[in-house]
Amino acid sequence: MMNQFNRASEQLSILAELSDSNLALKNTYQALINAEKSRLQVFNGSRAPIIFGQPGEWISYYLQALVSFKENNILRAKKEIETGASLAPAMGGSINDKPFLWLADGDVRLGPLLEIIIKGNYYWLPFTRIKKLIIDDFEDLRDLVWCPCHLTLENQGEMIAFIPSRYPLLSYPGFDIEQDPPVNDADSHARHCLASGTSWQAPEENFYIGQGLRRFITDNGEYALSEVNTIILDQGPT
Repeated sequence: MMNQFNRASEQLSILAELSDSNLALKNTYQALINAEKSRLQVFNGSRAPIIFGQPGEWISYYLQALVSFKENNILRAKKEIETGASLAPAMGGSINDKPFLWLADGDVRLGPLLEIIIKGNYYWLPFTRIKKLIIDDFEDLRDLVWCPCHLTLENQGEMIAFIPSRYPLLSYPGFDIEQDPPVNDADSHARHCLASGTSWQAPEENFYIGQGLRRFITDNGEYALSEVNTIILDQGPT
């Protein structure tokens, strides 16, 4: 919960040593922790994300924006994201049976891309590749970090996956997680760790970076991840 992943790995190893019955639990959570570490490396600019499937040309602008972000060039990152967003195909569908013309992550760094963990690997998955996404109800503390989901791809492939429930907590130009509010405030930091709310930072106008619980936006409204049950994308007849 507090992003102490090395300590969590040590505790998982101890559990596995105590009983073989804990091995499956240990392997599942260790894979999620490893994926989370890869995720943080993506957002701090030390590695590129793996795109699930054949990436469209528009995705390259989001990848370039990560580099610009690492280089503290927020204005350039904003322009690259705006270009990528303008080229990304908009897809209609429904969220909790409510129709929309387009769907995006509330964090501009992601927009038409979904963060997802599949078989222990961290990916960026374009919404255009998704046919249906069923998100499990939040039931325990794990769901506040990684929420399980049932994914149906455009080619009808089905799989169990996990969605990171919270946005990565990282410093960026104009915002230092060690010094600046609201994260330095104990209550705000707790809200982030417990995914009990979402706050937004804007180092540039209309450039929103999320903290806390993930949120989706559509032309008809905004939805916290914990409120979403089903997302269906209009992929046409199959």
